[in-house]
Amino acid sequence: MRHIICILLLLGIHSAPLLSQVSEDKQLASQYFQNQEYDKAVVIYQKIYSQSKLPFYYNFYLECLLKTGNYKQAEKIVKKEIKEKKGNPNYLVDLGFVHHTAGDFIKSEQNYEKAIKTLTPDRHQITALANSFLKRKEPDFAIRTYIKGRKILPNYPFYMELANVYARIGDTHKMVEEYLDLLYFSPSKKNQIQGILQHQVFNSPDTKKHNTLKTALIKRVQKNTNNIIFADLLIWLYIQMADYEIALKHSISIDKRFKEDGGRIYTLGKLCEENEDFNTAIQCYEYIINKGNLSYYFISSKMQLLHALNEKLLRTEYTEDDLFELEKLYLTTMKEVGKSSQTIQLLRELARLYAFYLDKLPDATQLLKESINTPGIKQNEAAACKLELADILLFKGEVWEASLLYSQIDKAFKHDPIGHEAKFRNAKLFYFQGQFNWAKSQLDVLKASTSKLIANDALNLSILISDNTVLDTNTQPLFLYATAEMLQFQNKYNQALIILDSLLKQYPSHTLNDEVYFKKAEILIKKKKYQKAAKLYEIIISDYSYDILADNAMYELAKLHETRLSNTAKAMELYQKLLTSYPGSTFSVYARNNFRKLRGDNLN
Repeated sequence: MRHIICILLLLGIHSAPLLSQVSEDKQLASQYFQNQEYDKAVVIYQKIYSQSKLPFYYNFYLECLLKTGNYKQAEKIVKKEIKEKKGNPNYLVDLGFVHHTAGDFIKSEQNYEKAIKTLTPDRHQITALANSFLKRKEPDFAIRTYIKGRKILPNYPFYMELANVYARIGDTHKMVEEYLDLLYFSPSKKNQIQGILQHQVFNSPDTKKHNTLKTALIKRVQKNTNNIIFADLLIWLYIQMADYEIALKHSISIDKRFKEDGGRIYTLGKLCEENEDFNTAIQCYEYIINKGNLSYYFISSKMQLLHALNEKLLRTEYTEDDLFELEKLYLTTMKEVGKSSQTIQLLRELARLYAFYLDKLPDATQLLKESINTPGIKQNEAAACKLELADILLFKGEVWEASLLYSQIDKAFKHDPIGHEAKFRNAKLFYFQGQFNWAKSQLDVLKASTSKLIANDALNLSILISDNTVLDTNTQPLFLYATAEMLQFQNKYNQALIILDSLLKQYPSHTLNDEVYFKKAEILIKKKKYQKAAKLYEIIISDYSYDILADNAMYELAKLHETRLSNTAKAMELYQKLLTSYPGSTFSVYARNNFRKLRGDNLN
């Protein structure tokens, strides 16, 4: 035993320097390679490769030989690997690449062809060979590898792999066809393919890709009338393109053909509302209502229809008569569906209409208090009514009562979106009051909210506070701006404008000024002074083109010309300019869609 231990110790003593030398050689070779000193690296890699025979060092040794123009030696070591590792066609690709680098393209292609011919029905071997071709920048041979694999291994037709190669070389048409063929083979992969197409097609600035996918899907839908999967994808595509009206047309077709319950139409209606396409949302809900009161979505659609009509009206040039007509619709619908825990949304929306637009504050308050005490009301619905009541208290100027109610909701629903909303509104209340540090501390908590909308709103307000308090010790400009925002919330538009004008006069070069112009434009639109609002947007576009509100201003100005000033040509010009000047804007999809509609494109 003692002899064995002594031998091991001696081996350890003698092998330690050898291991240390090997490690130094590897580091030195790697350093030479990174510095492109291939003539020095090749000597060391030859030594390491001859000792280890590992593929890792084979690759580096081969690369160094090619970089130094030693094609004969490169050919020699590749042929040696081919001889020793029979049945591995990847080394034939290496041999072909050696010939290609040496300028012998005929021999190169012969070896590539031979590699493909030697394939066996082995999925891993086929994939490895295709990857070898891709590594050597030979995508055409990678495609041929997968096509050969499809023939010899029919149970695994390599749709995904081929699609990836076509995407790599920019052949959108063939990429799309492979993904759609995969759906025949494996319908369960629909969500995965949808995600890939979202990245490959809709995250690309090239709108031709959209049309390629649309054309392919329309053909599939026409050929496969009883296969819902392609119709689903076509609807999804129109939604991605913000062509909601056409998405509805195809959704209705599916609803009728497959005798559905209107669920997909209802979901589309909600999506249209989120994206402010209220006309299409209204059509969605009317379609479901016309299916009859036995429909599962009948009452929900009744309520959402009123919500959409409400939102649409308040974004147009409404009159007092329009508001009273809307009130009648609410009252009529409530008589039809009844007051219950299921129809609280109607009561809450009517209360808001009373408070903020019809100057019926007592009626609004009474309606919300009744709603909160409705038998069977869900906790989050009661919280939504309390949130509305807090807004009305703030509207009336009862600031601390409003804050108390916001705080109660925040505490009761700490980990719920409605609690986050209450926290945000409370933070904004303190912002209105000029208590910026406290407001910001609450907003910074909300930046991690699971609700993207709340998180974004919190982030934007937090940045506004930071930008105007951290570097600027004079918080008076921000206080004036916040005061104007509070007055705007309370519909005291003239007072808000007076404060904003005074801010511009007192601080003519302040960083808040683009925000001030934007806020003034919002208020002027409420007052139906569209030409004045347009001029303010133009100031932001020309004088603050570098700032965060520039693309917002351009989009709002385009909408103003389209919807209020009846200047279609100017609207189209602005939508197009937004696409070229601010390609990364969140408004790009809507600008593109609005431009195409105004131009009269056939989007179907």
